[in-house]
Amino acid sequence: MRFEELYERYRTGTATAEETARVEEELAKFRLLTDYVAEHDELDLPEPPTEAEAREYRAVKRRARRSRRETVKLAVAVTCAVLLVGRLLLWPLLNQFFFYNPQRENLEQAMAVYSSLFFPTQSCSGTYAENTGLGRWEVTLQMGDWTGGGRRPARMQGAVHLWDLSFEDAFWEGYCPVNQWKSAGDGGEYAPGQSPAETAKKLRKLPDYTQGVLCLSFDRDLSMAELAGLMDAHPDLRVCWVKVRTLEGDGVLLPPTGFEPDGFIPDTGDGMRERYPWLFLEQHREDADRGAFYENHFKDLLRYMMDQKQTVWELGGAEHDQYQRALDYVEAHGVQAQGVFVSGSPADLAALCGEEAVSWASLDSICLYPDMK
Repeated sequence: MRFEELYERYRTGTATAEETARVEEELAKFRLLTDYVAEHDELDLPEPPTEAEAREYRAVKRRARRSRRETVKLAVAVTCAVLLVGRLLLWPLLNQFFFYNPQRENLEQAMAVYSSLFFPTQSCSGTYAENTGLGRWEVTLQMGDWTGGGRRPARMQGAVHLWDLSFEDAFWEGYCPVNQWKSAGDGGEYAPGQSPAETAKKLRKLPDYTQGVLCLSFDRDLSMAELAGLMDAHPDLRVCWVKVRTLEGDGVLLPPTGFEPDGFIPDTGDGMRERYPWLFLEQHREDADRGAFYENHFKDLLRYMMDQKQTVWELGGAEHDQYQRALDYVEAHGVQAQGVFVSGSPADLAALCGEEAVSWASLDSICLYPDMK
């Protein structure tokens, strides 16, 4: 039985003689211990502090509070300094050398080349990139649209997030459909348009104050010299884009590839003219052999994109090896035109439809002549 129970029985007088003796024995032990502690426990209680000691105590507390405040201030200052150094030094370094940087990668020049290769009726004439944070950029492309008879500037928005470069959906609509050309393999069976004679008949019914964009397929591949001769025979027309064969037989590398024979590629310096001597049109406009110039220009467009591995990866679309495959083909077989996009007056376009080399014609767009707008 527990002592508490024994004691309760003892206190109420219900304990047996044996239980009573046991409880009294324990109580005697407790009294002896209490007496012993009372005799030997000398408590050394402190004296009340003097006035001087109280002042010293208060001074110590004030110094402790000041020390804590200084420690907090120092911690805040160090944290701010670290953040400031990171923002002013580390942040720009990461943006410049670690994440995708549109300024470092010469995105303006790359997009001008890219649009020349893949966009029949649009070209990139300028790029603006604004840093908006760590690894973040807002990108604006200034695009020229040749559909509708004349350059209508349009802005395409894009963004960079770390290593990811993206553009709004309207940008990707600039690609040329694979079935645009009658000679494009299986897709050519569904090429829009009709015979050149029927197209010319429709064009002659249009008023003189309109201007159109025509997509023409050739009955055979034309060399660049033959293409230059065709352009010379129709000086009032503007060839907006030339579709180039980049794969043997009826195969087609996607997206369809070509070039803008009158486009502008900005020169960013850094030895660009030495590495790509045929990339910049303005220094070859007076060349007598325009066929050779167009051939070399197209090859330099491909070589340039092959060297832009990071931008090519970010853009998607054409894979990096596509440029190499296209270059290998034209090096072996020459640069040959399967068709063209051309703009001009209805009468001039109708005359072009009468050329023997033209096998199919599709009227892409008609608008008021630019001077009439």
